[in-house]
Amino acid sequence: MLGCHNKWTLGKCWGTVPGMNWLTTIWAMIASASLAIAAVYLFAWFRSRESIAYLMFALLTISVSMAAGAEIWMMHAESARQFGSALRWFHVPIFLAVVSCVGLVHERLGSDRLWLGQAAVGLRALSLIPNFFSGQNLNYIEITELKQIEVLGEHISVVSGVPNPFMLVGQLSLALLFVYILDAAIATWRQRRKPQRIALSAVLLALVFAGTTQAVVGFWGIVEIPVVVSPFFIGVAIVMGIELGAEMLRAPRLDRALQQSREQLEHMSRAAALSELSGALAHEINQPLGVILSNAEAAELMLDSNEPDLAELKDIVVDIIDADRRAANVITRLRSLLERGDPNLQDLAINDAVIEALGHLRSGLGTHGVDVVLDLDNTLPVVSADRILIVQLVLNLLNNACDAVAGTTRGRRRVNIGSTSDKQTVTMTVSDNGHGLPDNKEKIFDPFVTTKASGLGMGLAIARSIVEAHEGRIWAESENGSGTSFHVSLPRKLAEP
Repeated sequence: MLGCHNKWTLGKCWGTVPGMNWLTTIWAMIASASLAIAAVYLFAWFRSRESIAYLMFALLTISVSMAAGAEIWMMHAESARQFGSALRWFHVPIFLAVVSCVGLVHERLGSDRLWLGQAAVGLRALSLIPNFFSGQNLNYIEITELKQIEVLGEHISVVSGVPNPFMLVGQLSLALLFVYILDAAIATWRQRRKPQRIALSAVLLALVFAGTTQAVVGFWGIVEIPVVVSPFFIGVAIVMGIELGAEMLRAPRLDRALQQSREQLEHMSRAAALSELSGALAHEINQPLGVILSNAEAAELMLDSNEPDLAELKDIVVDIIDADRRAANVITRLRSLLERGDPNLQDLAINDAVIEALGHLRSGLGTHGVDVVLDLDNTLPVVSADRILIVQLVLNLLNNACDAVAGTTRGRRRVNIGSTSDKQTVTMTVSDNGHGLPDNKEKIFDPFVTTKASGLGMGLAIARSIVEAHEGRIWAESENGSGTSFHVSLPRKLAEP
C-alpha cells in the first residue's frame, strides 16, 4: 500500500483537509471509484472463475487507484526526497497496469503475437530493479530542483533532475505494449469482429499513446508538467468497464435462457426416452405374443377335432404360460434397464443362454428353413449377468440373422453360433450367410435405424444397451453380400478371493 511521508498525514495525501482544491478532489475520486469498481469485478470473478477478463479488469482498476494515490503524494511533496520516494512506488501500479492491459487485450481482442505483450511485461518487471536500486528511482539519478506550479487553482510540486538512462527500459515496455495493442487491433479489424471490439482497440491505442507521450516529455524535461498518468489509465478502465459491464448485465438473461433451454431439453429427453421405451417393449414382446397366438390357434384347431389330443393340448398350454411369463419378465427387465441401468446379476453360463434362446425359437427356425450350427466351448467360465436380458440379447441377434438369410435360397440358410473365452472375457458370435450390412455399419446400433422395410430399428439398440449395462462390448463385422457376424464380449467373473 502506498504511503505518505511522515510530514504529511494520510488525510492530506488524499485531499480530505479543509481548503481542498479541485485537482486533489478529482484524483481522490479517481482512486476511490477505481477501488469500488475493482471490488465489484473481483466479486464477479470469484463467483464465476471463468472469465479471466474480470480478474484483469479488477487488477487494472486497483493499479489506477494506486497510481492516483502516488500522484497525489507527488503533487503535495515538500522535498525532493519525498517526491523521489513517491515516484519510486509509482512504478509498481504502472507494472500492474501493463500486466492487466496485456491480459485484457489477449482475452478480449486476441493476438497471434502474444510474445509482444509478454515482452512488455518482462521489460516492465525488469525496470523495477533499477527503480529500487539505481539512483532515486527509475526516472532520475538525482532530483536537483523542486518547484511549485499552479494547476486548476492548486499549487502542486514538479521536479527536474538528472535522467536515469534505465528509464529507457520502462519506456520501451510501454512502446511494446502499444505495438501489441496495435497488432491486436489490426487483427480485429481484418477479421471483421464486433464493432465494439474495434472501437475498444482504437481507444486503447489512443489512451496508451497519450499516457506514454505525457510520461516521456515530462520525465525527459521537454515540458514541465506534473506526473499525471492515472487519468489516461482510468480512460482505459472506463472503456473496458463499458464492455464488461454490458456482459455482466447480459449474464442473468443468458442464465435464465439457459435454464429454460435446459428444462426444454430435459422434457424432450423424457419424451424421447418414453418413445424409445415404448418401441423397445413393442419389439421385445412381439416374440412371446406370437408364440401365444400360434399356440392358441393350434389349440383351437385341435379342439375342433372329434378326439383332441389332451397331452398335446397340455403342452400347448404350458408353452402359452411360458411365453406369457417371458413377456412379463422382458417388460420388467427392459424398463429397469432403460430407466436405471441396473441388471439383476447372477452367475450365468453363456452357452446355457444360447440353448434357452434356441428353445424359444425352435418352431420358427424350422418354419423358415434355417439351419443352426453350434460351435460352443464347453469349458467357458461363467459371467456375472442378468439371465433374462442375455437370453433376450441372443434372441435379438438370432432374429436378425434369420431375417438376413430370408433372401437366401431355402436349404442354404445357415446361422452359426460360437463361443470362446480368454483371460478377461467370454465372447459369443452369431454369424449368418445373408446379404451383409450397409457401409455405415457403425450406425446400426442406434435407435430407430433399420434395414428392414417394416422394422422398428430397436433390436440392435436394445442389444447394445444390454451389453453396455453388463460393461461389455458388441460389434459387427460384415462384407456386403457375404454375411454378417455379431460379436458380444462380456467380462468373465473374477474368482473369489
